[in-house]
Amino acid sequence: MRFKINRNNEVCSVESPDGRYLRVSSVSKSKFVFRAQPGAVEQRFHVNDSSYPNGARELYDCLIAEIKRRERLS
Repeated sequence: MRFKINRNNEVCSVESPDGRYLRVSSVSKSKFVFRAQPGAVEQRFHVNDSSYPNGARELYDCLIAEIKRRERLS
């Protein structure tokens, strides 16, 4: 997995080797933007939604784990 760090030194996105991409929305930290493959339409969802887009849950769990890991280090 590849993580991107924003200018505030926060993890803001993750990309999987198969091209799936998930980022934290710029509007709210509880909203996310998911893309199933490069060039695909972006799907938006809220952390409290009952179901996530197919393939997004794994990336969400990975992104949250990395955010928490970095918070513990700082």
